[in-house]
Amino acid sequence: MSAISDFAASVKASFESISSDVDTVVASNTEITTAVAGVSADVKQLKDTIDKLQNSPGTITPEDQALLDSAQSQASSAASKLKSASDALKAQADALKALDESTAPSEAPTPPTP
Repeated sequence: MSAISDFAASVKASFESISSDVDTVVASNTEITTAVAGVSADVKQLKDTIDKLQNSPGTITPEDQALLDSAQSQASSAASKLKSASDALKAQADALKALDESTAPSEAPTPPTP
């Protein structure tokens, strides 16, 4: 094989790897969107539980206290886990942005005119 053929094969392999990684990132973004929607629904459910308890007449029953304790525990756990996930996603976004900026195509040199 010639040097150009070797170069072309190497570049083709790199492009195939990049394409595969881009597909993985796109699929991950879809999974993240679904998960965020699920977390949002969970938070709404917790808020609804708290609203229900706040609007109940009379004193807090043992069942009400159990619901409050459960809601508080779930909210604390969700907040902690979401913060960790958010930090990790921000780091990945920053890494991808840096990669994008470092791979910006440069202008090809103008060939000399004969």
